[in-house]
Amino acid sequence: MTDMLSWMPLETVRDLGWTLIHFLWQGLFLAALLSAILPICRSAVARHNCALAVLVMMALAPVLTFLSLQDFAASSPAALSAGGGALSSTFALSMDGLAMVWLVVLWLAGVAVLSVRTMGGWYLVQSRRRLETLPAPAELLARCHDLQKRLAVAWPVRFALSRRITVPMVIGWLRPMILIPVSALAGLSPRQLDA
Repeated sequence: MTDMLSWMPLETVRDLGWTLIHFLWQGLFLAALLSAILPICRSAVARHNCALAVLVMMALAPVLTFLSLQDFAASSPAALSAGGGALSSTFALSMDGLAMVWLVVLWLAGVAVLSVRTMGGWYLVQSRRRLETLPAPAELLARCHDLQKRLAVAWPVRFALSRRITVPMVIGWLRPMILIPVSALAGLSPRQLDA
């Protein structure tokens, strides 16, 4: 089993496994903290900022835990006296070492699967930008630009019609594009279209 992660030192596998285990309680603690803080926040901006701060802490917690485990292992007397070799062989042969290897392998497999899924979704959304899109008619484009000004959106936004969608959608945030279904032009009143 340890052959699966032969490219990664066993100490790193052990520390990564313990980091994942520690993140279970750390994530629960941060979620509970956010749950206690949100009812106190009066404005949407305050709730947003609190949630964003907790997300940043959730991203930093595993990194800091992993680094502290690395520092602890490097400074522990057993690691210094054994030179790390005895620790590696003991860890590899123990049952908890095998469980950590399985935990890390399953976690890495989950990361790989979710990454492929995310990239597939990104590709699908980007294909909507190119496939069967038509330029917006001048009258609709004028209405869209008027709404953009009224909403004080200074960022340049592209507007286009699409035959592949049934509801309006926004694609991208650096170069945003609003796709409007072709069916909306025929089936919606100008007021509904503005909404």
